[in-house]
Amino acid sequence: MIWNLSGRQRYRMAMALAVGFVLIFAASWFVNHTIGKINEEFKSVYDDRLVPAADIARLVERFYQNQILLEQHLHVQSATEKASIQQEVEQHNKTIAQLIAKYSVTYFTEKEEAYFKEFASANKQLQNLQTQILESDNQSIATGIYNKAYKAQIHTLLEQLHLLTSLQEEVGQELYLTAERQVKLLKMISSLVIAIAMIIALFVGSLMQSSRKIAAVKPQKFHLN
Repeated sequence: MIWNLSGRQRYRMAMALAVGFVLIFAASWFVNHTIGKINEEFKSVYDDRLVPAADIARLVERFYQNQILLEQHLHVQSATEKASIQQEVEQHNKTIAQLIAKYSVTYFTEKEEAYFKEFASANKQLQNLQTQILESDNQSIATGIYNKAYKAQIHTLLEQLHLLTSLQEEVGQELYLTAERQVKLLKMISSLVIAIAMIIALFVGSLMQSSRKIAAVKPQKFHLN
């Protein structure tokens, strides 16, 4: 039936099909590209936001456990008990180091990286104070370090962890909203592709119908008297 079309009609049909093919191909590429980005964003929310949030909670727990152990250390006299407490603190510190190392390789925004560096620096200072308290032979000096320097330092460190957690929530919410906007855009593109396909189908159908009408008209013969 297509051979009944005139040259101009065939050109129009070819152009319509070509434009439709290009638009659908471009839309398909954009959809696949956007789906990949959405997948990366949700993966980042999990790997770089949810998992670190759980690790931060574990860090806070270890810091509080160490604080309790140091208080016990200041009130016991037995060398065996002191050694046992020191061993527990060292074990907690190993866990803290592992969690910090794990957290350090996640994705950071510029602001998060600055906060993390401040936290890491504060943790080193806290570790030094712990060592001074645990290794001091003078109970009075150790108590003074704990009451004045250690308590202030751990308060600073926990405050920085709190700031990191709050910032992570903000960034995670932003990633979620970005993904949500991209999903809405994909729905719009999907609707547009369907609309383009329908328009092309109607246009081609119109040309075909026009061709049938032209073919149905029979040329009349005129006789000269």
